[in-house]
Parts: sequence; C-alpha cells; structure tokens
Amino acid sequence: MNNVEKDSVDANISTKNNNKFNHVWWIPLIALLAVTYWTVAHFTSKGPLITIHFQTADGMEVKKTKLRYKDVVIGQVEKITLGKDYKDVAVSVRMDKNNEGLLREQTHFWIVRPHISATKISGLNTLLSGSYIAIDPDTDDEHDYRYDFNGLENPPVITQDKPGLRLTMLTTKASSISPGTAVYYKGMQVGSVDRVYFSKDYLWVKADIFIASPHDKLIKQSTKFWSASGVSVEAGAEGFDIEMESVETLLAGGIVFDTPISLQKDNTVTNGTEYVLYDNRKQAFEQNYGKKHFYVTYFDGSIKGLEVGSPIMVQGINVGKVKDIQLLFDEKTGRTHLPVLFEIYENRLGVINSVNDEQVENITKKLIKNGLRTRLETASFLTGTKYIALIQDDNSTEKGKDLAIDTITGYTILPSVPQSFDEITAGMNSLITKVNQLPIDDIANNLNSLLSNTNDKVNQLELKQTITALNGLLKDGQATSKEAKKTLRELNTAVTKLTKTAEKTLSGFSPDAPLYYNLNNTLRELNDTLSSLRAVTDTLERSPNALIFGEDK
Repeated sequence: MNNVEKDSVDANISTKNNNKFNHVWWIPLIALLAVTYWTVAHFTSKGPLITIHFQTADGMEVKKTKLRYKDVVIGQVEKITLGKDYKDVAVSVRMDKNNEGLLREQTHFWIVRPHISATKISGLNTLLSGSYIAIDPDTDDEHDYRYDFNGLENPPVITQDKPGLRLTMLTTKASSISPGTAVYYKGMQVGSVDRVYFSKDYLWVKADIFIASPHDKLIKQSTKFWSASGVSVEAGAEGFDIEMESVETLLAGGIVFDTPISLQKDNTVTNGTEYVLYDNRKQAFEQNYGKKHFYVTYFDGSIKGLEVGSPIMVQGINVGKVKDIQLLFDEKTGRTHLPVLFEIYENRLGVINSVNDEQVENITKKLIKNGLRTRLETASFLTGTKYIALIQDDNSTEKGKDLAIDTITGYTILPSVPQSFDEITAGMNSLITKVNQLPIDDIANNLNSLLSNTNDKVNQLELKQTITALNGLLKDGQATSKEAKKTLRELNTAVTKLTKTAEKTLSGFSPDAPLYYNLNNTLRELNDTLSSLRAVTDTLERSPNALIFGEDK
C-alpha cells in the first residue's frame, strides 16, 4: 500500500470516529434537565407572596414566624422591611399554594401575642412558641383576590366564619364598652362587641356588635339596647329599687337588649342595621331619646317665648326639641338673621306600608317636600312660653320643590308658616278696618230718632192718668162693676201695647248698652202690672161686686 492509499484509509477512519457521539456529554445534559425541572417545580409549587403592613415587627423573625389558620401552618415570613414612608413595617409572607383562596378583599391579619383583659386571657401559648400571624379569611367567592393587606393591631373578637347577625350601636360615650364587651339577653350572653370607633362626623361613638346564631332571631326593628354597667338605684314609696345585671357587668360593663310590645309590626333586620345604645333601661323605653336629625327654620315675626329646650310637637306629641337660637348679623347686607336649630327624634316617627327600607331621615325629607312646615304656637297665655308645631300645609306653593340647604348654618331648611295668633291678629285688623268704614254717625242719629219716637209713644198712652183713675175708682167704690171691668180691659190693652212697643225697641240695642238695661227693667215692671190686672179682671168676672163687698170665699 502506497502512501496515498494509506492516507486515504486514515482519513476514512478519522471521519468515522468524528461521527460518533461522545457519551460523556450525557452527564451535564441530565444535570441541566434535573436543575431545570427542580427550578420549575420549585417556583410552580410555591404559593403567592403577600405583604402585610403592621405598626411594628415586635415578636416576628424571618424564616421563623409562621402564618397560621386554625392552628395549621399555611405560610411563613420571608422578609421584613420598613414601609415606603417609614410609618410602618412591611412583612412579606409566603403562602402555601393550596391556600390562595383565602386571600380576598375582606381578609384580616393580626399578630397573636399574650393578651390579658378584664374579661379574657388569650395568647399564653406564645410565651413558649413565640408570636405568630393569624388570619381571618374572607370566604366570599364574589370578592376579588388581594395580595396587599393592612394588619390589625388587635385581634377581632368575632371572626367572619361564625354565623350570626352584625349590628352597629350608636352612643354618645364609650366609657362602658370596649372590644370583647358581652351582650346579654335575660342574663345570658348571646353576643359581644367587636370594635369601637368614631363616626365620620364625630357626633357618635359607634360599636359593632355580633349576635350569635340562633339568638339573632331575637333582634327586631323595635328592639332596645342599653348599657348594663354599674348599679341602678331608684327610690320610691316602697323603698329603694336596686337593679344590677350581673357581677361581670359591674366589673367589665355590658350591653343588654329587649324587644317591647309595639303597635307596629316587627320585621327581622339585616347586617349593618344601626341602633341607639341608651344609658339605662328607663331611658331606652322613653321615646324622647335616640338618633336625631337636625333642621333649621326661620320665623318672620317675634319669637319671644321660644327658648332652647322648647318642644317640637306634632298633633300634641313631642317629637323633638329646640337646640339653638342665635341672632346673626350679616356685615355685607346689613341684615340680621334669626335661625332656630331643632332636632327630631327618629324613633317617634313610625312607617307603615313602606315601599322599601328607607331611612327615617329620607321619609322626613319627603314630608317636607309634601308640605311639612313649622309654625310658632303659644303654649301658655299666662307665661307666654311658645313651642314649634309641625303641620302639613296642603296649600303650600313650594310643595314638590327640592330641599334647600341653609347657606348660613349648613342644615336643611324646614320652611315656616305664620303662627295662629298672627292669623287672629290679621283677622282683627281686617275687622277693625271694616268697622272704621261703617257710617257710625248716621247710625247714631237714627238711634236717637228711634228713642225719641219711643218716648212719644209712651207719653201718648197716658198710663199715669189711667192708673190715677183706677185708684179713684177703688177708693170711692162708686163705679159699677161693669165700668170697672171696662176700665181694666182698656188698661190691660194699653199695657200689652206698651210691652210690645218696648220689646221692639229693645231688639235694636246691644245687650251691653245702659239704655237696654233700663228698658228691660221697665218691661219687667209692666209685665208684673199686666199679671196683676189680669188677676183683678178674672176676679171681677167671677164676682162682679167684689170691688164693693170683696170676693166670696
């Protein structure tokens, strides 16, 4: 074999060796696939990373502090950093993948630490195991997922998975209630206070309470709530009446409720319904307390007699009271304004045939649009005190118009109408005007003429001469019985005519006039004389000689 052929064979052998795969490369390839699979599996098996903001990271450690739900570990703290504005700490927690469904809008987180209060001791197990993060999940599937949360500083008293009714109490002070305060019915605990906070306008202290199922069926629209802290002492004719709910309420406070018998049909309530929390049972069952709505009104005339505390009345029922009266001067216009601020108690207005569950405030606004007005009334003419009456003015020209907000006070304006006394005064002024327009002089002249004619007619009757003749007849006894009877008949006729004339004259006078009084006395005397003459005439009819010999017995 020559050199050329030898080189050709070597080249062929070299080419065959280069075409063979080197199995050594399987090792790194398999390692790469393994790493890739492990990496993908690691990241796909990890749950979501969430951020929880707390005021402090006290008690938490990275890779040690756990996230627990019902004592089951479902996550772990991976990182703790300061917040962007340095006002809080951001805790990054890695959740288990299978528990991502717990992360929704209303999910709450808090740190479990040892806690001791007057009514409860909790978290003592953390003294040995260390603090951990607890979760109160939102299980409503309609809510969106969420991965950034603000942690609670205190654990919720009631978790969201418990069935029952959630209500809101309104009170003016929170001295006897706090989270965990018990709610009682007939001495048994049926719920508790969840949280206490201010209303947006800071007029009320709000307390969210929870009534556990099945006790939530006890709550009706007319249910009354009151504070049971302390001891209530009342003195009466039979001695002292001391009332205390329990020793626990004496130490830690409490809320009690009851449903009174009412004229209105009671319906069940829904979550979020607001109730007023009264100071005691007596106040709860009085109707002059509760949630209030404020309005302002203006009166055209004087409001003398109206004071702060004066009642607001509707058909004799007290529905509120005056809160403030001020005389304000407007420097720009140079005018004075006199706004009257008053309140209406919500529980004094019941609703029937309700189309929907409207608030009483909206119903009151409807009444105002339909003609509800204020009117100043006099409560006592002796003292001059006044009150505000709410009336329905069907003739109002402003019915149906939108409610106006007072630019001076910022409250809703309830328009006013003139008071009843002002209407009477206007009527008296109108009557006086009409009287002034009467022809008084002509009436007086006609009256004088009538009196003169009456005197002439009385003089024409010659009553004195007739009486003188009658006396002479009686003394002398010389006239016959026939003449006596004739004279008596004439006298009787004359007196009758005179009586009728006097009666006609009296009909033209006022009963308060002096002349009416004098003529009335004269008329009585004439009637007495006529009765006597009739008696004499009857005697002569029976005994014609009675004037001479007397009446036969």
